[in-house]
Amino acid sequence: MKMRGILSLVYGLRSTVYSRRFVFLSLPAILYTLLLFSGCAKKPPEVKRLPAFARLTYVKGGVTVTRAGRGFPGTDTTALSELDVVETGPKARAEVAFDSLTYARLDEETRVRLDSLYLDPDSGNRRVHLNLVSGEALSRVSQLAGRSTYEIESPTAVMAVRGTKFLVGVDKDQETKVMVLEGKVGVRRPKRKEQPEVLLPFKTKLRIGKGTIELKPEALVPKDLEDLEKKWKSWVDERKLLQKGLGALGIGAAPILENKKVEDALQKGKEAQKLLKGLGVGGEKKKK
Repeated sequence: MKMRGILSLVYGLRSTVYSRRFVFLSLPAILYTLLLFSGCAKKPPEVKRLPAFARLTYVKGGVTVTRAGRGFPGTDTTALSELDVVETGPKARAEVAFDSLTYARLDEETRVRLDSLYLDPDSGNRRVHLNLVSGEALSRVSQLAGRSTYEIESPTAVMAVRGTKFLVGVDKDQETKVMVLEGKVGVRRPKRKEQPEVLLPFKTKLRIGKGTIELKPEALVPKDLEDLEKKWKSWVDERKLLQKGLGALGIGAAPILENKKVEDALQKGKEAQKLLKGLGVGGEKKKK
């Protein structure tokens, strides 16, 4: 009886060892088979997307571009990528262009992040989504084709346009102001899908604070229109001065300009304008 018990124990251990060995030997084969069949499974089609063309086309004063946590000075031909952050210092300005007729002009002490910047090569649709953290951005958007979108998000609102000229500003209290100079702008609260979008037509404005419940557009008063026109004209005039100054410096359409050269060019442009005005050339005729 004792011998029979020992033999039973030995056979039991032997079978256990073989069964475990079978498991160990077959496990890689099972995993390989699973991987093989998973590779044969149909994968969802990938959406081909390329970064949309965006760059700084005008820089004045201290402008910093931060990419992947590293900051560097922006120039007037710096190419921009998705998630780049553009920041202007005191008395500084920067223009971010997405094409020849769509751009955002950043005023001093403005911080904006390019949250989404995609171009679908198949359809040609592009998506531009800017996150305005602080400061002011004056946008000019051409008529967008297809399903292309241009949006600016602030801490308290999201502005979507099809083709227009408008200003968005964020103050120290995180209140957002929107002023429409041309076209129409759709405004909605971020992360509030239940609240419908409010359409701001030409010559209207809206202020959205953290505690704002209802979005109520108001008409722009003459002072608002005057301020907006003045802001836009200052950009146009400054660009014209820059071109005159570049010509006076013999630079022409320069490739990359450092801030010092921009300041020199603007000063030369002012001098050239004064000279032309003194000679009675190039100035606007006064209305009688």
